[in-house]
Amino acid sequence: MRVEYKIHQVKRDLTRDFGFMGLQLLNSIGAEVSLANYNQVYEGGIELNSKSDTLEILEKLFAKFNVHHPKDYYGHSMSVSDIVEINNKYYYCDSFGWTQIEL
Repeated sequence: MRVEYKIHQVKRDLTRDFGFMGLQLLNSIGAEVSLANYNQVYEGGIELNSKSDTLEILEKLFAKFNVHHPKDYYGHSMSVSDIVEINNKYYYCDSFGWTQIEL
C-alpha cells in the first residue's frame, strides 16, 4: 500500500515568529497556524507493508526525515511546527506527538 504525503515547513523569514513552537505556545501568543506561513518542502509517497493507521504513518515519516533524508529533500530535519498533509488532512508536529488541525 502506498500513501502520498506533503511536508510543509514554516517559511525561513517567519521561523523566528512561528517556527519550532508547539500549538499551546503558538496559541498563547495569539498566533494561528496558516499555510500562508509555510512552504511545501517535499511531496512523496511511502510504501507500507500493511494498512497502517495515521499515527504509524506520521511516526515513520518523522523517522525518515530525521535519519534518512531523501536525496532530493532540502528542508530541515522534521521538527515541531512542521505540518504533514495526508489525504487532504493536516497533522501538526507538536511538542509531544501529532495534532490533527483544520486549515
